[in-house]
Amino acid sequence: MKREFAVNELIKQALIQLMTKKSHDDITIVELTNKAGVGRASFYRYYKSVDDVFEDIFSNIEIEIEKEIKEAVARGDSNMGKALLEKYFLGLKENSKFILNIIPENRLYFLSFLEKKYENQYRNKQGDMKKRYKAIVNTCIVSGIATEWIISNFKDDPQDLAEFTFNAFLR
Repeated sequence: MKREFAVNELIKQALIQLMTKKSHDDITIVELTNKAGVGRASFYRYYKSVDDVFEDIFSNIEIEIEKEIKEAVARGDSNMGKALLEKYFLGLKENSKFILNIIPENRLYFLSFLEKKYENQYRNKQGDMKKRYKAIVNTCIVSGIATEWIISNFKDDPQDLAEFTFNAFLR
């Protein structure tokens, strides 16, 4: 288990380093394994593609955000919608070093990955058409605000963004 963790971490760190210099689309598995100092067989033991590694990195960020959200739920925050948005923005800010260090083209990849992931969750749910589309619109609102916030180097306060985003949902 320790070796598995080490190999995974080496691969993820190598991808992060490569993403500071070149586009995600231009990174090859050979280049990634060379940078990580692991064999291609080791890579394929854990991943199928460079996208899988990126998703693994994102999953770790997402787990931290979800942990924060669960803690908010456990505390019984009175305004859960705003609290959830605040946790989301705080989670992004906590990972700003990763997000800001990758080249701008890869930041857009990161954000589109995030948006597609959440949109797909809503598309796969059956139910009222209006609720489904409202959920997709809300996802786009959050994604758009997060994109601008990242582009502005996280200059705005996460609590203010959560308040603004929550109010945008109510319109």
